[in-house]
Amino acid sequence: VYENDADLVCNICGYERTIEDLPGDAGAVSKDVEKDEKAPDTTLSNSEEELADIILTDEEKAQVENGTDIKFILDVKDAADTVSSGDKAVVQAALDGNNEVKGFAVGQYLDISIFKVIGTDRSAIFQTERKLTIVIDVPDSLKSKDSEKPRTYAIIRVHEGVAETLTDLDHDPDTITIASDRFSSYVVVYKEAGSGAITPGPTPYGGNKPVATPEVGDNPTASPDSGD
Repeated sequence: VYENDADLVCNICGYERTIEDLPGDAGAVSKDVEKDEKAPDTTLSNSEEELADIILTDEEKAQVENGTDIKFILDVKDAADTVSSGDKAVVQAALDGNNEVKGFAVGQYLDISIFKVIGTDRSAIFQTERKLTIVIDVPDSLKSKDSEKPRTYAIIRVHEGVAETLTDLDHDPDTITIASDRFSSYVVVYKEAGSGAITPGPTPYGGNKPVATPEVGDNPTASPDSGD
């Protein structure tokens, strides 16, 4: 039994405690999506518990246990006006190369980021230890107008100058599901059936294949990424 609010003294044993010493409720871990009006609807499939396990440090997990609320935000923006010329060159090299997106066309540039919010502190997460699952709705503007020519979609991610193809992991023609552990520039690319493209198919989870990327300069040279 304790008396007073500031200094709590047990009237049985005389042990003194403060409010801070008493066990309290654990904090909440939540997730949200922020996007601009031009970006497609996008969701983060991982549960709050999975995100906390993948992203939070041991210290941050202890903060949650002690009552601190933490939120993860998936931020998606149209990047048509902000993507760098260097990233565009790397994407074009991927589309021109001998790989699963050869002959595909650029549909939309996106900036996809992950943020961690603890109290008033909002910090960007550029890379995670394990891949997160992201589902992107195919914009109506990128859907085929000819039912006889369905489109195949993929994502090209450009991170630190390296392009990597993230193949669609689902069989839904209205969504693109990818697994990614790096967050920066993304490009939705597509190809219509019967146009001679190499059609990418679902690969084992996380089976993303790197493509050769040029150095931006007078004499581009290919330098294959080692992959995930």
